[in-house]
Amino acid sequence: MKVIVGSGIAALWCAEHLKNSGHEIIVLEKDAIGSGQTIASQGMIHGGTKYSLDGSLARSSIAISEMPEIWRNALNGIGSVDLSKSKVLTDSQVLWSLGGLTSRLAGFFGSKVMSSKMKLIEPMDHDAFISPSFKGSLFELNEPVIDVQSVLVNLTSNLSGRIFKATVKSIISESGKITGVVTDQGIIKGDEVILAAGEGNAQILQNSGIDSFPMQIRPLAMGMVFMKTKIPDIYGHQLGASNRPVVTVSTHYTGDQQVLYVGGDVAESGVGLCDADQKQAIKTSVEAALHWLDLDIEHIEILRINRGEPKLNSIIKPDSYFCGHKPGLIVCWPTKLAFAPVLASDVADHCNKLDGDRVNMNGLKTAQIAEYPWAKN
Repeated sequence: MKVIVGSGIAALWCAEHLKNSGHEIIVLEKDAIGSGQTIASQGMIHGGTKYSLDGSLARSSIAISEMPEIWRNALNGIGSVDLSKSKVLTDSQVLWSLGGLTSRLAGFFGSKVMSSKMKLIEPMDHDAFISPSFKGSLFELNEPVIDVQSVLVNLTSNLSGRIFKATVKSIISESGKITGVVTDQGIIKGDEVILAAGEGNAQILQNSGIDSFPMQIRPLAMGMVFMKTKIPDIYGHQLGASNRPVVTVSTHYTGDQQVLYVGGDVAESGVGLCDADQKQAIKTSVEAALHWLDLDIEHIEILRINRGEPKLNSIIKPDSYFCGHKPGLIVCWPTKLAFAPVLASDVADHCNKLDGDRVNMNGLKTAQIAEYPWAKN
């Protein structure tokens, strides 16, 4: 039996892929299903375009370029994982510039390599940009945005009876062979352990005396902008002078109240600010990014999250997912939500072909699905 530690979308995609390939699997989660990086993500299944904002295709763009199509297939019930019961917030995203694009960037966006991903559209084609006060360039990006919680519900249903609440403390190794994990609920046996717990991987590896898979943390200070009055829904990225979006905005709701969830450069550069200063930075950035809209903001909250990623020598930001292995153990970090399908395939390729018997999990509680962070405010 495969013991999968962690229950983010990448871990659950691995579990579903392995189950449908004939493996016996269980998933262990210490908190709520999808808590941490998954529930705090914006749900944008991008194919690398936002990595190409300097007018060239980066390695990261190439690595992730096929992911939106794989996700679309899954959302249509095609492939090794069925996400047909999941909700898509929008089939496409937007990129906008408040001024004229540089000739290099304009030429790149209009090139053959990008033509299948995006197209220049008129402001009147999007409710949020229809104002005559919007002066700039607007592109439609052929990449979907998912309702993250609905995907968690979908995958949890697909894996019914296989996801349990237990805190994994360490990995058991007997005579050089991995035989299971130590948890706060006791020892759970398995012929192979798959660590997919994001930031939590590091402590489990340390407790197990395994130093083969170093991890790094990259923090974010995301903004949750609670609106008094709704604006047209926006899912997209404001282009700036650098190769990163100035802001990335996705639209969500808690009850009837609209919440703009704000990431991008402002969330990365603001990690050293106190909450009060970061709230002001978020407010300033959003008002500048959407200056033609009448933004009636009630209040702003800051959500600080850590992205657990592999530490790869001098590379600050990994280009792709990570899947490392040694006998009986697979350690993985998706680095991006979009990489879940290809990570699952890689994990399956490294799994032992033979499974032990499924372990009786009577007595363990099932884990509950995480709430959105803005639903708690």
